[in-house]
Amino acid sequence: NMYAAIDALADKLDRQIKKYKEKQTDYHRRQ
Repeated sequence: NMYAAIDALADKLDRQIKKYKEKQTDYHRRQ
């Protein structure tokens, strides 16, 4: 199922983006 693959990929990307954003805010908070 192509849609299932796209959905899984989007979910993975979303999690990576959230992780990245959290790292960014962490960095700003320390300064």
